Amino acid sequence: MSESGKFSLPSMTPERIEEIKLKKGDRVVMHTCIEPETQNGRIWTCSSDQFTRGSGVLAQDSVFLEGYSGSFSPEFLQKVILPTEDERVLAALEESQQNAEVEKKLNDTLHGTNKDLRKR
Repeated sequence: MSESGKFSLPSMTPERIEEIKLKKGDRVVMHTCIEPETQNGRIWTCSSDQFTRGSGVLAQDSVFLEGYSGSFSPEFLQKVILPTEDERVLAALEESQQNAEVEKKLNDTLHGTNKDLRKR
């Protein structure tokens, strides 16, 4: 909060602006426009990097989407982060290891070899 008691946003450096622009291959969903009514929840893939057409007050950011006719305003797109195959494999492995630990504890309990339960 600033001295005047108002919140101030961090300044957007050219590097940060470039970092948050949509890139070819990014996955997005449409929001707060009429298109999502017919494309509810559809995940689109950017077929181009975000670009600006026009200049001055007529400047407009756009991006092309696979399977969509014409360009689309990034203002109405939300980037979607999907887990990669590696992340899914790691998550499945972790779940499998956790399940094996639970199964071992259950077996130990059933066979009376669980030291934690014998102390009680």
